Amino acid sequence: MEPIQELEVRVIVYGAVGVPMMDVEGTSDVFFKLYFGNGNKNTYKTDCHYRNMDGAPNFNWRCKIPWRDTYKSDKRLHITCWDRDLIGSNDSIGSNTVDLKSVIEDVLNTRREFKVNKRYYNTHLCTIDEFRNLEMDWFDDESFEIPIFEKEGFSKSNGDMRIGISILCKEEADENEVGKGRSEPNMNPYLSPPEGRIELSMNPLKMLRQLIAPHIWIKIIKYFSCLLCCALCVYLAPSLLSAIAGNFIAGFI
Repeated sequence: MEPIQELEVRVIVYGAVGVPMMDVEGTSDVFFKLYFGNGNKNTYKTDCHYRNMDGAPNFNWRCKIPWRDTYKSDKRLHITCWDRDLIGSNDSIGSNTVDLKSVIEDVLNTRREFKVNKRYYNTHLCTIDEFRNLEMDWFDDESFEIPIFEKEGFSKSNGDMRIGISILCKEEADENEVGKGRSEPNMNPYLSPPEGRIELSMNPLKMLRQLIAPHIWIKIIKYFSCLLCCALCVYLAPSLLSAIAGNFIAGFI
């Protein structure tokens, strides 16, 4: 009996664009889950981009997913996008599936690393049904964008995610170790800290701008201005009324 072959699937979630705001204050706390099979076990997550306001959360996060070649092994990579809620269950934003059957078979047959890049796609993957039917746009030579479908099997998209995928044998993965997320060894490729995250500050106004969406911030300023005007009117009303009454009485004397 042949030993079970083990692979490592490395998926980099760079970010997304066009993600809807899921919270009433006009923000989303976005993170991704990745898994093979039904997701009950061995689910891998990115970190969370809290208080995203422009629909373009940024991650630069590497997931290292072990895969074993058994008769039950699912070769479809499921990627789901979520909005984290502190109270109650998280809200689903959408998902997509990348069928890696052909790539996994190439790795098993050759025992070397394969990257889902533009060259590999143009020379081979574009002829494979699972990739030919995948709606994908190349961001650069090593990463691509796919839709985040609101519901699997439906055409409505809740934005696009940008990812990069490479698959290699466990032995090669152990010899060329890389860190989870952005931890060391951070290479192949180097993943820089994500942009647009919350920065701690002693300035309360700066913190509020990072926690509250711009249109909500504008409403707060408008309401505060109205309240300030009302307060000034109430404060000045006695003096104004006294002056008006004095002038009125003086007119009769």
